[in-house]
Parts: sequence; structure tokens; C-alpha cells
Amino acid sequence: MIRECNKEYKVPGTEYTILPKDNIWFPVYGFHHDPKYYPEPEKFDPDRFLPEVKASRPHYAYLPFGEGPRNCIGK
Repeated sequence: MIRECNKEYKVPGTEYTILPKDNIWFPVYGFHHDPKYYPEPEKFDPDRFLPEVKASRPHYAYLPFGEGPRNCIGK
């Protein structure tokens, strides 16, 4: 998922600044296969989407449709 920065943003805790028009790439595949959020990420486990299990993860750890004003209309 790629987004374009629309205003200068200093990344907290770093010396890095993202400038307007810079492209930011979010590695959705990486989020969805991170064992910190999804134990055994290659295993099909529909229970990981039960409401109580979903609630234990950060909101942005699952982004199949993107997020925000330009998310997928299929959502």
C-alpha cells in the first residue's frame, strides 16, 4: 500500500523528516505475516478473526482493504 505525504512530518524519535510528495510504502504483507501479531502466520486459522482475538491486536495490524479515506470500496 502506497500513500503520498501531503505535509512535512518529522518522525518521532528520529532525525528523519518525510517531505511533501514523498511516497510512503506500508508493507501490508509483512504486517499480515508478522508472528508477533499472527502466530504461525502461514497456517490458515480462521479463529484469529474472532472478535476477542481481533481486539487483542493493534488496529492497523490487519489491512486487507487499506485504511482511511482511500481504502478499498469493496470493504
